[in-house]
Amino acid sequence: MMQTPFTNNRHQASKLANLFSGFPPLSFYDNGKGPNRIVEFPISSLEEDMDDICNKRPYRAGYFSYPTIITWLQQGKLLDTRFSARARAATLKPLVLNAGELNAAGYVLLYQHKVKEAITLFRINSVLFPDLPNAYEGLAEAYILDKDSEKAMAAVLRAVELKTGDHEMKPLLDLYSKAKQAGKK
Repeated sequence: MMQTPFTNNRHQASKLANLFSGFPPLSFYDNGKGPNRIVEFPISSLEEDMDDICNKRPYRAGYFSYPTIITWLQQGKLLDTRFSARARAATLKPLVLNAGELNAAGYVLLYQHKVKEAITLFRINSVLFPDLPNAYEGLAEAYILDKDSEKAMAAVLRAVELKTGDHEMKPLLDLYSKAKQAGKK
């Protein structure tokens, strides 16, 4: 079995995979108009998000990028080399709330054994969020599964450069060790 961060948490992977099918956990309608929805997790808190929605304050749920990503997957465009990660990032930028959104999508793709597609999403994430170590950690894990040791090590080293605390280094050193071995298997 392919080892991913979801291997030990199938429930979370299944939950995220369901998001790709477009199932919103909480939908709100106003006189038949809507929906506004809370998808997987609240942006502020459940109470604050519901209050914003019910009192017609601006609210934007997460995962607006997923319909575009799903279309790209269905049309094989995530693997189309005519488009760079920067071009894809420009398309997704107005739709993505945070790096966690694309990281989650990337890990779902890894769980589905779509490693090349996951690499594309993690690369897009690193373009959109170049100062966040997690964007590079996901990319490193995908490169490890793709047996590309050189790129995996480069991604881990970038994540190390961005980490600030000593307590954050052990997982990255473990990932680097896996990256070094990736090309040898």
